[in-house]
Amino acid sequence: MSQPTADSDCEVRQLRDRVRILEAMFHQSSELIFTLDRESRITGLNETAERVLDCSEDELIRVPFDELISPRSLADGPQFNAVFTSKHGKTIPVEIRKERRVVIAHDLLERQAVEENSMQAQKMETLGVLAGGIAHDFNNLLTGILGYAYMLSHEPQLTANYGEALEVIIKSSERAAQLTTQLLSFARQNKTPLVPVDLHLTIHEIVQLLNRTIDKKIRVSANLLASRCHVMADAGQMYQVLLNLCLNARDAMPDGGELKITTGNTSTGIVISVSDNGAGIPSDIRQRIFEPFFTTKGPHQGTGMGLSIVRAIVRNHGGSIRLDPEITPGTTFHVTFPICKSATSSASARKQRYTGTGRILVIEDEELVRQVISRMLTVLGYDVHCSPDAQAGVDYFLHHHHEIDLVIVDLVMPSMNGRECVRALRDIDPNVRIILSSGYGNGEISGVEFLPKPYQPEQLAGVVRRAIRKTTVRASAN
Repeated sequence: MSQPTADSDCEVRQLRDRVRILEAMFHQSSELIFTLDRESRITGLNETAERVLDCSEDELIRVPFDELISPRSLADGPQFNAVFTSKHGKTIPVEIRKERRVVIAHDLLERQAVEENSMQAQKMETLGVLAGGIAHDFNNLLTGILGYAYMLSHEPQLTANYGEALEVIIKSSERAAQLTTQLLSFARQNKTPLVPVDLHLTIHEIVQLLNRTIDKKIRVSANLLASRCHVMADAGQMYQVLLNLCLNARDAMPDGGELKITTGNTSTGIVISVSDNGAGIPSDIRQRIFEPFFTTKGPHQGTGMGLSIVRAIVRNHGGSIRLDPEITPGTTFHVTFPICKSATSSASARKQRYTGTGRILVIEDEELVRQVISRMLTVLGYDVHCSPDAQAGVDYFLHHHHEIDLVIVDLVMPSMNGRECVRALRDIDPNVRIILSSGYGNGEISGVEFLPKPYQPEQLAGVVRRAIRKTTVRASAN
C-alpha cells in the first residue's frame, strides 16, 4: 500500500483550513442561514438563526422550511420578503434569498435600525452645519449688545439708576454666548480655551433656573460640601452637563419628588452627585444609557444624545461619570472632575482696563460690530479706522500701512475671508500685527492673536495690548 505523498498531505490540510474558514463564516454571519435537503427540510442553521428564532438546531432539524415563514406560499420563490415567527411568538420581517439548498435571510428590523441611526446621524450633521451658521450670526449680534452693555455698566450715573437692569442684560447675553459656544462645539467639534470655573457658582445658577421653571411639585436642593470647587473647564459645557443631568432627573419624576445636588472632595477632585427619587433605571438597560441615540423617551421627546454628550464632555475635561450601582427607587449620577487652584482673578482685576495709544485698522463687515469695537477702542485711547469689507481694508492698508500699529480682522466675511485677508496684508507688510476675531471657531494662523466673539472691553483691551507689544515675525497664513 502506497504512502500519501507530501503534495496530497498539503492538499488535505488546505482543504481542512477552507472547511474551518467556511464554518466560521457560516456561524459568525449576521445573516440567518439555513441548509435544506431535497424536500426543503432543514438540515442545519447558524448561530444567528438560533438566536433570532430562539430555537436550538436540534429543535429545527427535519422541520420543513416553509413552516417557519408566513405566508408559506412564498417558500418556493428564489427571493422574497416574509415573516419569521420565533419560538415565543415574536415576528421578525426578513428578506429571503434561496440558492439551491441554502437559504439566507436578512433581518429587516436590524436593517431598519441601522438606517434610522444613519438618518439620525445625517440629521445631526445637517443640524450641526445649521447650528454653526446660526452661532456665527448670533455671536455678531451679541458682540454689539454686550459691548454697549459693558460700556454702559462703567457709567456711574447709569448704574445708580439702572444697575440691576444692566446686570440682567449682561448676564442673559453671556448665557446666550455660552449657548452659542455649545452650538459651535456641536457643529465643528472645536476646542475652547479652559479657564478656572467655580462649580458651586454654576450649581447655584442651575438651582435658581430650575426653581423658576420646573414643576413646583419637584423640590430642588443643593448641599455643597466641597471645600475646593474650581476646575479647569469650559464654563458653558459645565453648565450643559449639570443641567442635562438635572433635566433627566426632572423627567423621571412626572408626579413630583426631590432633586438633590451634592458636592464633595476626593484627594484630587470634586464629586458632584445628582439624584432623584423617581422610578429609577431598570437593570436591563443600565448598561446602555450612555449609548448614542439610546433613549427610553418617546419619538418626539428626545434624541437619545443627552447622556452620550454628557459623558463625552466629562471625559474631555479629564473627568468621569458613573451611575450609582445600587438599584433603588430613584437614580444617582456621580460626576468627578480634577480640581485646580482657586481662580485668582478678582472683580477689580476683571474690570482692569488697559488703555493705550496707536492707530488700529478694523476690518469687519457687520456694521453693529464695527460701531461697538470702534467705540471700545476709542474709549481705550486708540485712533481707529474701520473698513466695511476685506478688500476695502486691504486697499486702505496698502496706502497707510506705515501708520497702522495693528489690524483687527473678522474671520468670516464675503468675497474675501479672514485667512485670505491676512495673507494679503502680509504681502504688503510681512511684519504687520494682526488680531483675528470670530464668533465661529478660531483662525489657527501662526503669529496671529485670536479674539472670540462676543468679548468684554477688558478682553479686547488685553488682546490689543498684547498684540501691539508682540515682536513681529514673518509667519505663514496657511
